[in-house]
Amino acid sequence: MKSNQAITCFSHHHHHLVHAYYDICPESPDGAHVLASAFEGDVPGPCFPSLFDREGGFIRHLDQDAHGMGHNGQNAMWLDTEHIGLFDEEGWCQVNLNDQVVNRHPGRLRQWSIPRQQGLVQEQANPQQPLSFFQKGVLFDREGHRLWSFGVEELDLGLPLEDLDLRNLKWSPDQSCFSGVVTNELGRRRYPNEQKPDLVKLLVLGDPDLQKLSIVGPFSHHPHWLSSGDGWLAYFRGNEPQLSTSALSSNQALAKVTQDGSEILLESCDGVHAVPSLDDRFVYHDIQDHGQSRGSIVRRDLQDASSVELASFEHHRWEHQDGFHIHPVLSRDGRAIYFNAMDGGSCRLWRMDL
Repeated sequence: MKSNQAITCFSHHHHHLVHAYYDICPESPDGAHVLASAFEGDVPGPCFPSLFDREGGFIRHLDQDAHGMGHNGQNAMWLDTEHIGLFDEEGWCQVNLNDQVVNRHPGRLRQWSIPRQQGLVQEQANPQQPLSFFQKGVLFDREGHRLWSFGVEELDLGLPLEDLDLRNLKWSPDQSCFSGVVTNELGRRRYPNEQKPDLVKLLVLGDPDLQKLSIVGPFSHHPHWLSSGDGWLAYFRGNEPQLSTSALSSNQALAKVTQDGSEILLESCDGVHAVPSLDDRFVYHDIQDHGQSRGSIVRRDLQDASSVELASFEHHRWEHQDGFHIHPVLSRDGRAIYFNAMDGGSCRLWRMDL
C-alpha cells in the first residue's frame, strides 16, 4: 500500500475481507463499529459477517450463515446501531449484535434507509428458474410489512418482460426517493448472436410516497447519486450517452444525469465506481490495471478536471467468482473513504483519511 494519507487496515488472519458495495457504508450509524464479510477460501461460498472497531481491531464474527454474492461478498448492512441485515438461502434477516435473528423476510435486501426504517428488497420473478432476474422490487418496513411492490411492467417499455432485469435499487441522499436500473444485458444472452436485441440500460426513479416508477434516461455503467441528490453520476462511452457493456473502457466520460438529460462533467475518465464528495466538488474513483496487478484510488476535481492519486496497491483477481472489486465508499461524515485492496495475497478492507 502506497499513500501519503493516513490509512487504517482491517484484517483477520488468512481471511479475504471485503465490505458490501460502493453505495453501502460499512460504518455503524454511530461510527463505533465497521462491518465486513470474511471468506475462508478462494471460491464462492459461505462468508462470515465480521465486526471491527473503528481503529481496525477485530471484535468477532457473527454466528450466522451468510452467502457470498460474487465480487461484493455479502450485502451486509446496518439497520440501526444494534441490528444488521443479512442475506441467506431463505431470504434476508435482521440480526442483532448478540446473534439473535429478529425477523426473516423473502427476497434480497438491497439497501436500507435508516431514517425511514424501510428497506428496498429485490425479488426474483420466478425463483424456480435458474436464469430468473430480479424483476420485482418491494418496499418493506421494519416489521416486514410489504408497503409497495413494483416491477418493470409498470414502465411500459414495449420489450419482453422476461428479458428485463430490475436491480441496483438505492436510496437518494435525503431518503425521499430511490433509483434503480432496468436492463436486458443478461436477457440478451438467451438469443443467438444474429438475433440479439439492442442493449437497453435505463436509470429509473421510484417515489415511495406516490408509489410511482418512472424512467430517467440511459447510461453506460455504475450510476450513483450525487450527494446533493440533484441527479446522478454515471459513466458514458465517449462524449455521447452511447451504451456500452464494458466497465473498463479507455474511452469513457463521466456525466451528470438528471430527468432533464445528461451533462458531461469529465470528457475522459477512467475508473469503474465514481463516488462524489459531500459537497459534490470532487469524485473518488477506483482504477483497476489487471495487466500490472495494481489498483488505485484517484480524486478528480469536477471544476478543473485535475486529478490526484491518493493510494496505490496490489490488485489482481483471486478465485472468488470474478475477483474482488475495490468499491470505494465514503464514511458517514465524508472525511474518509473505505475500499478493498490486496495485501500479501489476501484482500483487506482499508479506511483512508481524506
